[in-house]
Amino acid sequence: EAIRRLLDRGLVTRQRGIGTTVKANRVESRYVQTTATIADLPRYVEDTLLVTTQAEEVIADEVLAELLKCPPGQRWVKVTGFRHVDKGKLPMALTDIYVNAAYGGIRKLIGTMKVPVYTLIERQYGLTIVEVQQEISATIISPADAKRLSVKPGSAGLLVTRRYLSDNDRTIEVAVNLHPADRFSYSMSMRLQMHADADA
Repeated sequence: EAIRRLLDRGLVTRQRGIGTTVKANRVESRYVQTTATIADLPRYVEDTLLVTTQAEEVIADEVLAELLKCPPGQRWVKVTGFRHVDKGKLPMALTDIYVNAAYGGIRKLIGTMKVPVYTLIERQYGLTIVEVQQEISATIISPADAKRLSVKPGSAGLLVTRRYLSDNDRTIEVAVNLHPADRFSYSMSMRLQMHADADA
């Protein structure tokens, strides 16, 4: 029973012919995100702590413009930081937040309160975010990012990109989160919606 509990927590592994091997002496924080609607997104901010390290204005070149889905030459405010599940523990993500420069007045508020960036923009500029486009992809963590995240270079990561669009399909904000694979998982449930037969 004790070995089974250790297996469930990821502290030991069991392999035929070798036996039980100690994998770790403690469990690292792992964040599980469950999202169904835009209204669920604030929970991610409420459950985590954003520590900002840098804020600067950038001009989108062709590569950045592809990420932001904007014309090259457009100005953006970029805020870089880390997200933590628990203060003082290893970060769960390296975060880059891009805000359209037209709404850059909220840059000093980012990370100062547990409110999503898009909500700050909505409140200050009277906008409504009507669509969030999310992409999740597997990636290999570069040596530079590995050092910042305290993981081995070349280890597996999850890259989560969210684009926030206003009602005129304008991209207002883009958030890019790089997660070490063992510190984050994403959960989504889909259920078949049964409809009554119109001819019944």
